[in-house]
Amino acid sequence: MGLKNVMIRYKLFFVSVMFTIPIVLLLYFFITEKNIAIRFGAKEYYGNEILRIVRVLMENTLHYHRDILDNNEASSSIAGINSSISDISNKNKSLLESDPYSDMIQKKQFEDLEESWKNISSNGYDSFHQSIRDYWSRIGDTSNLILDPDLDSYYLMDFTLLRVPESLTLLDSAYSLICGITSDNLFVQRSKNSAIWTEYEDVQREYTLIKNSIEELNNAFESAVQSVNMLNDVLQRNAAKYEMLTGQAVLSSETAVSLAESVAFFKT
Repeated sequence: MGLKNVMIRYKLFFVSVMFTIPIVLLLYFFITEKNIAIRFGAKEYYGNEILRIVRVLMENTLHYHRDILDNNEASSSIAGINSSISDISNKNKSLLESDPYSDMIQKKQFEDLEESWKNISSNGYDSFHQSIRDYWSRIGDTSNLILDPDLDSYYLMDFTLLRVPESLTLLDSAYSLICGITSDNLFVQRSKNSAIWTEYEDVQREYTLIKNSIEELNNAFESAVQSVNMLNDVLQRNAAKYEMLTGQAVLSSETAVSLAESVAFFKT
């Protein structure tokens, strides 16, 4: 059966289907692409929401460490840490478990953080602090925060995920060192921080060598300046002698010219 025998309504239906198929496919791909971008942004939102509480946890942890170093009552900072850990757990449930597309695999790091806090008396403060750093980095790795192609977002995430925790850690270490120096005498501090004092003594020796080198260079420079001044005096004296000799030579040449003219006059 040829197309000439097909009724016009079937032809129109076939043509409509042929035009509808690419439109439907394009609409499907368009919606799929937008859903991918939406899920990408949603994971970034989840990561920022969790990191906001992790930053509070880090600050409470630093307050706790300062209370321990200063022998102060640490009940308020302990309550703050417990509250922050509870807030993180609740945020994980409300943000991650409610989204079937979420795949932020960070449960192990969070459990390690909780375990480290429970055993802080045996494992020590440094282990607990490091577990927070690890969890902080894990959130950044699994929440698309480090994958945003926008240049401004790259610098913002570099500051949020790397510079902020590193700065807080350095401040905490500096405070610990200051407390150690002010609480112990010099001999005890040397025995506790022999590596630090060894490095300090090395730096002190390097500073002394540099200072001596600068003094030697300064003395050599002064000697060179004196030599230049002496050479300048010699040059000035030689210049004066040269001018005097030049004047005498001019006078002698003028006298010779006069004698030659007189001899020529008498010959004529």
